[in-house]
Amino acid sequence: MTSLLKQSRDATFNDFSLSESTDKFACYLTANTQQSITVPQPKSVGTPSFSKNQCVGILKASEGMDVWYSVNTNAVVPGGTFSSSVMELINGQCRSFTIGDVIHVISPDAAGVSITFYATE
Repeated sequence: MTSLLKQSRDATFNDFSLSESTDKFACYLTANTQQSITVPQPKSVGTPSFSKNQCVGILKASEGMDVWYSVNTNAVVPGGTFSSSVMELINGQCRSFTIGDVIHVISPDAAGVSITFYATE
């Protein structure tokens, strides 16, 4: 059952937090070797209907490591000069994905990567 993206407010700490997800994926990258994952179809939770075909993914990488990701195109470690790019560094960001998107990750060094998915309403 896919966890619904729902932030909760803690009255004591004034903190906004996410519920625990049931769709977590992780891998340990070998240096300069791309890995990929297809954004999964949310598992049925009864309501709401997942007619938007969207979900939210939270991407994290080993602290201090340069891990790059791209969607629906191969990821490569960028060169030493600025150029147009379809890639972005992973640093704990939250992104919206379409079900079936393929997320590609790569790092110049060995690094751990995790992606946690949440269904959206």
